[in-house]
Amino acid sequence: MTKKVFAYFYTNNKYSSIYQQTMLLLERLEKIFSVKVTIIDREGLKQHINKNGEIVLLPYERFKPELLGFGSFNNVVFIYHNITPACFFWKTEPVVALKSVVGHLQLRLLKYFSKHWVAVSEYNKRELENYGYKDVHLCSNLIKNSTTDGDKTADPSLLYVGRIVQNKKCIELLEAALKTTELMGRSVTLYVVGTGKKGTAYLKQFQEWIDSHKGGLLNVCWINGLSEEELASLYHRCWLYVSLSQHEGFGLPVCESVNNGTPAIYTRCGGQELVLDNQGLTDEADLAAKAAQLLSDSAQLNALYEQQRALVETFTIPNYDSEIEKVFTRFISI
Repeated sequence: MTKKVFAYFYTNNKYSSIYQQTMLLLERLEKIFSVKVTIIDREGLKQHINKNGEIVLLPYERFKPELLGFGSFNNVVFIYHNITPACFFWKTEPVVALKSVVGHLQLRLLKYFSKHWVAVSEYNKRELENYGYKDVHLCSNLIKNSTTDGDKTADPSLLYVGRIVQNKKCIELLEAALKTTELMGRSVTLYVVGTGKKGTAYLKQFQEWIDSHKGGLLNVCWINGLSEEELASLYHRCWLYVSLSQHEGFGLPVCESVNNGTPAIYTRCGGQELVLDNQGLTDEADLAAKAAQLLSDSAQLNALYEQQRALVETFTIPNYDSEIEKVFTRFISI
C-alpha cells in the first residue's frame, strides 16, 4: 500500500527553478509509485500536517512563515534546495540578505521539529548535516532528457543563464567575455538570458556596461521571455557556457547547458563542482584564457563536453528513476 501524497509549494511563479524541479519530481513519483500527488495551499497544509497515512512534500529554499506555530512535522518530507548566504547580498540587496538570515535561522531550528529531509545535491546534504540534521537523504535535481539538435552559431558564442545579481558576478562575467575576445582577436557573442530586480543599482550598472561597450569585438545579446523550447535551442546552439557565480547548491543552468549539448566552465561555488566532479572548474582569473582556449580548439571543447555529459546523464529523466524510488519508498510505502 501507499500513503496519500500531498505537496505544498509556491505555484505563483511557473518560471522559478523550485517550481519546475518540484513538478518534475511529482511527475516521476506519480509514475514510479502509481500514486496521485495532490498540490495543496496553506489551508490544506494545516489540514494534512501530522495526519496518519499521509505525507506532505515541502520544498524548502527560504524562510516560510506558514510553518510557524506547528509543534512538529512528523509526516512532512522537507526537500532542501539551498539558501544563498546573506554575505552575497548585503551591498546590493539588503532586504534579500535579511531574508536569507531569517531563512537560515529557521533552517537551524527546524531540525528539532522535523524527521524527514531530502537534499537535492551532495553540497546541500552536507550543509544540513553541518547544522546537526541526521539521516539526510540525497535525491538529485532532475534534468529533462534533451531532444535538441541543429547547428552551432556560425561564430564563437558564450552563454549565461540566470539572475543579474551581485553573487552571480555578472559584471565581472562581462569583463571576462571582453577579455576572451581580446585574447582571440576576433568577435564573440555573449548571450545573456535573465534579469534582476528592477531599480537595483546592480542591474543599472550591468546595463550601463553593455551600453558603454557597444561596437567592439564583444557583442552582448541580452534576452528574456524565452519559452522552454527556445531556451533549450539556445543552450544547444552556443559553443560554451560560462559562470562566475559565487554560490550554487546544484548549478542547474550549467547542467541544462551540458544536457543540451554545450559544455561549461565555472568557478568554485559549492555544489556545482561536486555535481560535475570538477570537470570545467577554473579560477576566476583564468576564465577568459580558458574560454579563449576552448573556443579556439574544437577537440578540447568536445572532450570537455563528453566528460560533463557522462556525469549529467546520470540524473536526467528517466535515468534517475531508480534513485528516486530508493529514496522515497521509505516515505510513500506503508
